[in-house]
Amino acid sequence: MRKLHQRQLLELLETIREAQKLDLYADCQEGTQAMIEFIDQKKGKGTRTVDLLQEYYDLLNQVHIGEINKDLLRKQLYRIETSIKIELKPTKYKALFLPYYDNTWESMRSVYEAFSRDPQFIMLP
Repeated sequence: MRKLHQRQLLELLETIREAQKLDLYADCQEGTQAMIEFIDQKKGKGTRTVDLLQEYYDLLNQVHIGEINKDLLRKQLYRIETSIKIELKPTKYKALFLPYYDNTWESMRSVYEAFSRDPQFIMLP
């Protein structure tokens, strides 16, 4: 997963948190469902984050009908946020090497070669 995708998920989670404070549970469920579909598409099925989101979706129903307290929702959102940061961390990075002067490129060559061998980095042609 890319850093941009992780950032978008965290932003959507923050929006859901704000909607939850205003008791807009249907909107929270829509956002949760969108996150589940996105993660399943990008990362595949069976992630812990999706399981936590599904639990949150079910908790929203229970809070709406008055079976449980709202505090559980807040705690579940915290678990989801932590899971997104840990489980869905970026797997690839991009690096760009721009020497200030032409003659400084030689000093950066070894660093460039080390990055080019690392599978975690995407080297642009």
